[in-house]
Formats: sequence, C-alpha cells, structure tokens
Amino acid sequence: MRKHGLPSTDRPHDKYFKAVFSIAELAQELLEFSLPPECLQILDTGSLSLATDSFVDEHLRESFSDLIYQARLKTNRDIRISFLFEHKSYPPAQPIQLQLLRYLGNIWETDLRQKRALRPVIPIVVYQGKTPWKKSSFAEQFPDLPEALLPYLPEFEYQFVNLGDITDEILFSMNLGLIRNVLLAMKHAGEDDYIRHHFSQVVIFAKPDETTEIVRFLFETTLMYLQSVSAITKKEYKAMVTEQLPAELKKAALVLYEQIKLEGESAGLEQGLEQGLEQGKKEVIQTVLQKHPEWTDVQIAELLDVPVAWVQDIRAQG
Repeated sequence: MRKHGLPSTDRPHDKYFKAVFSIAELAQELLEFSLPPECLQILDTGSLSLATDSFVDEHLRESFSDLIYQARLKTNRDIRISFLFEHKSYPPAQPIQLQLLRYLGNIWETDLRQKRALRPVIPIVVYQGKTPWKKSSFAEQFPDLPEALLPYLPEFEYQFVNLGDITDEILFSMNLGLIRNVLLAMKHAGEDDYIRHHFSQVVIFAKPDETTEIVRFLFETTLMYLQSVSAITKKEYKAMVTEQLPAELKKAALVLYEQIKLEGESAGLEQGLEQGLEQGKKEVIQTVLQKHPEWTDVQIAELLDVPVAWVQDIRAQG
C-alpha cells in the first residue's frame, strides 16, 4: 500500500499507455519495435491515423483497453492495428486467443453492420505485469490432439510485448527513439529503488536543445505517471530533480510538481494524461478535414465525439 507520494488514480498505467500511444509518432515507434520486418516492409507507417473506435465490450473491459489505428499497406489496402493494454499484473486465467477472438469478432461484426469491407487487423498486446507470461499457441491447449484435427482449431497470430522479458540492456542497445523511455517507465513503474537510481535515464527523452512539444509532453506526463505509482517522498523527489536533471529541466519539473501536489492533485494527473488522448483526437480531426473539407464543424464534432470548438480551431489553422 502506498504511504507517500501522490494519491493514485484509477488505472494510472492504462491512462499513461493511452496518453502516450495516442501520439502517432510513438505508435509508429511501437510498431517498429514489435512487428516483424516482413510486416513493416509492406506497411505504410506514415499513413497511421488514430481512430475513435473501441471494440472492448463489457466482457473484455476487465482485462483490456484498446487504441485503434487505421493504416494502409503499400498496396493501398486499408488495415487496422490494435494496441491492447493488459490491465492486470498477471496473465489471464483463460487462453488469450479466446479474448482476442471475441475482440476481432467485435471489429468485423461492426464492419458488416456498417456495410464496409472487412479489413485485416494486427493485434498487439502489451503486458507490464511482474508475473511471468509466455506467449503460446492455441493448439497447446489441446495436448496430444491428432494432427488431422489441428486445422479445426482457430489459430492466428498476434504480437506480444511483454516488458518483463525485455532487459534494460536490450532497450539501451536498440535505436528506439522516444519509445525507449516509455518502455522503461512502464517496465519499472512502482520500483522505487530503480527510479531513484535511474531517474534521469527514464524521464529525459532528448537532449535539452532538441526539445519539441512532444518531448516536453512526454517528459511531464512520465513524471506525473511515475509519481502516481510510487512511494517516493516529496523530499526525495526534489533531491532527484536537483541532482539528476539538467538545468533546463529542473525548473519545469519542480513547477509541475508544485502544481500537482496541492489539493486536487489527482485531478491534475488525470488532466495531464488526458492531454495525450486530446492530442490524438486532434490529429484525427485534421485527417477528416483534409479528406472531407465539405463537412460542417458540427458533423465532424458529432462523428468524433469532440467539442465543436476543437474542429473550428483546427480548421482555422488551415
């Protein structure tokens, strides 16, 4: 049980995951990290656009949350890529294929109801729990099954990112861009001693002179996330900031902390993580405006479930 630090929020891991990977640049990095080369070669990663759909129903909500991206193959065929975040810190009691079958069925049933052509889906499951979880085939649930019956089993591929199986050495040895820090933060969230000793390695996403709006957002969001799941005291936090961060980031970190340590700080965390989802939705608005400039602001706002003012602002920006 947490004794110090910021109060916890509802599913902070899930909120961080959604905030970060609602940014198309980070989603693309996750694809490059998790997909096999033969998939990346045929995928137009520049076509990624965040969708507002979710296909997690009541039966799946306890286990997963999802982010859906639309993309195209280089053959110009449309596909979906689904990032599924496993909420729990332990593997599901049932084979994950049963959950994924239900999830994929929800997607394709929606396509049929809306009279759209079925599109292939690439499921990517991300797990940060400490309990070991090894990927296995569905056929392994049927030991000693005669080979003649294997074709009757639903066998399909999914990508599995188990952070517990990825060593820090691997993360630091690969050219991962911004996603390396995100994976480190998620992998070691709640490991207070690790964060104390590797604070700067986790929260510094780029050199200070290379700071962009996205880098600044990731820095602040990751700080809030780590505080929300740790028992690190205020005094320790300030010491870490002072001793491990460059001057360009110290002030921002201390100001941010002062903002969220007051009454209502949990709401401040919530708002900070939701900024990522907001940014992702605004990218979707830009895409819709480019493809359908004739649509009214109200039509787009209703379609995407966003305030009309967002659409108006983005349209005015050209």
